[in-house]
Amino acid sequence: MGDPVNRQAQSAVLFLLGASLLHAGTTDLYLRYVKQGLRPLVLAAGAVLVAAAIATVWYEWGRARRHKGRDADEGHTHHEPRVAWLLVLPLLALILVDPLPLSVVDYAGHALLSLAHSGSIAPDWFLGLACGLGGLVGGYLGARLQPHLPETFLRLLLGTLASALGAVYAINALR
Repeated sequence: MGDPVNRQAQSAVLFLLGASLLHAGTTDLYLRYVKQGLRPLVLAAGAVLVAAAIATVWYEWGRARRHKGRDADEGHTHHEPRVAWLLVLPLLALILVDPLPLSVVDYAGHALLSLAHSGSIAPDWFLGLACGLGGLVGGYLGARLQPHLPETFLRLLLGTLASALGAVYAINALR
């Protein structure tokens, strides 16, 4: 069974993500996601991702030149770099931080602010509860159905949903 994603696809994703971070950092788009003082870190992260993509392409190009004419599969495997797991750390931070206390504090803060101001800044309780319930039901159904669905279908579904969401964000950013 081969690698689920080849090196060219990995470098393309790294480059696109890095370029997106660089674009967001050079405009005010980054303010939608992080505080104003984090602009240098957003730019640095984008530069590191673009550099990693370029290094991956350069490494693969050199490896292809060295192995030109030889059989690519000589009975041994090439392992991915061991630092690749570091890309999972931001995702783990999002998963491990319990969102319920954060949501309760956020809703309580908005409710208190709405009492002190004339305009409506209170959260949309129905939307918040609907999103929370949708996440709970979706997580449960995903965990229950995943063992029964073919892996190719799940990959195509996830890729399609991620691409569609990215397209929606890109279209909204260009408006």
